[in-house]
Amino acid sequence: MDNAKEITIWDKLQVDQAATKPKSKDGSTTKKKGSNYKIIGQLGKVFGIPFWTYLIIQVFFFDIDAYLKTALPQNTGFIVDYKFFAFLLITALFALFIKRYYLVYLYIIIYPLTVLFWEFPKLIYKFKSWLVFLGVIDAISSFFYKIKYKIIVTTTTLFGFLLVFVFNSKPVIVFGCIVLALVLIFSIARTIYLSFKTPVFLKFQSGVIGKIIKSNFTRHLILIDDKIKQSKAKKLTREQSNTVLTNLQTGLLFHRIIYFWAYQLEKYRASKISFVLGGISYIWLFIKLVVFLAFINYGIYRINPAEFKLTSGSFIHFINYSLNSLFFNETSQLLAIGNFSTAVRIISGVTWYLLLTVLVFNFIYVAKQSKDDRELSGAINEIKNQGKELEMQIKGEYSVTAEEGIKKLQDFKTGLLSLILLISSKLPKNYWSETNQ
Repeated sequence: MDNAKEITIWDKLQVDQAATKPKSKDGSTTKKKGSNYKIIGQLGKVFGIPFWTYLIIQVFFFDIDAYLKTALPQNTGFIVDYKFFAFLLITALFALFIKRYYLVYLYIIIYPLTVLFWEFPKLIYKFKSWLVFLGVIDAISSFFYKIKYKIIVTTTTLFGFLLVFVFNSKPVIVFGCIVLALVLIFSIARTIYLSFKTPVFLKFQSGVIGKIIKSNFTRHLILIDDKIKQSKAKKLTREQSNTVLTNLQTGLLFHRIIYFWAYQLEKYRASKISFVLGGISYIWLFIKLVVFLAFINYGIYRINPAEFKLTSGSFIHFINYSLNSLFFNETSQLLAIGNFSTAVRIISGVTWYLLLTVLVFNFIYVAKQSKDDRELSGAINEIKNQGKELEMQIKGEYSVTAEEGIKKLQDFKTGLLSLILLISSKLPKNYWSETNQ
């Protein structure tokens, strides 16, 4: 009895080899439904773009309704006041010609989400490049990094703009200018600091993957159920056998995805996309500089008009002036003639040229960092270690390595096998077996 072969989970499996093909559906019905939803999507896009454009401009920037009343021919301004009836007319037409007309309005309401989670990913997919995809994810993660701080800064900035632009009290305007100056200085310092640090996008991924792999939900998907493991039956039921194979192929799929992700991150690290993203952060800082300085200079003008010599008090001239002041240029429409306005103009130009110098040093630093960055290499190796840890779980549960598990799945013709093999084919040979330094 001591020499008897130990019974493994593989000896207990009972699975039908032949796969049953699902019944085919009526092609004409499917095609008809697809065309109907396509029309709904097109109408949602046609009406969604102008609706959200109108809403954003009307609420935040400009009173379109008031402009239209003055721009329309005489005695036709009532159209703006009675636009609700135009809405009812469009609704009636939708109800008359479209079976599920209410979905058009749902599409219009969620159109920004549609752009973010469907149109934008579809555009990225057309590039057929994982590097572009990772670059977008990097940009999004940077945007949402410390979102609490960004909400506070954005709110403070908007209140600063309001104090400078709307209120007539000089102390209030002074306070608004000081608030904007402090926010601008803080933004400059933060941009420079983050540009020299390891991208947040790469640093947090290992921890996220580890949490996913170790979560109870994932363990339920990839490990054998306790009832099946403790079963004394010589053969599992077909349902139990299918569950075992499904869990194994899910675990192997996760295993290959982890290594595929690590491999793409290695390629991303070696690419020049980090240069592009670094440049974009400085371009955004340049735009902020122009806008903030325009409001600060406008605030100075409202406090003491004698600080400037100008042909027009239009705010657009202050934007033009602030843009030129970064390069020590002057404009004929607006000139700084006071001590305080001249000092702000000089500080603006010096600040921008210092930022250009920092930008050059940043590019040199990033180029050197991409060649030898232990922190980045450690983050990627940690992701690979998560893959190794997952393989150890699979081996302890199913008594096979990842490679042996794939061969077992080939014998049973499982559904996810083709996807597992496809991902494996996109990796260098034995990439998952390489020893991490």
